[in-house]
Amino acid sequence: FNKENIHNLLEEIQRQYNVIIELKATHTNALFTGKIPTNNIDVALQIIATTYNLEFNKTEKNKIIFEEK
Repeated sequence: FNKENIHNLLEEIQRQYNVIIELKATHTNALFTGKIPTNNIDVALQIIATTYNLEFNKTEKNKIIFEEK
């Protein structure tokens, strides 16, 4: 990714891992440049959480919610 916003990142994670992601945060204007693994969802989610100062919860088998810390 090169200077992508969080919405594009989350769309790609949803597509790669076949999950639904809900974003409950307002301060997510930072742009992300870097790599996110396509074979380890836990690492991918942790990278996004750390980058945007968020925490995530897996509420169901295929649903993830990101919230502000």
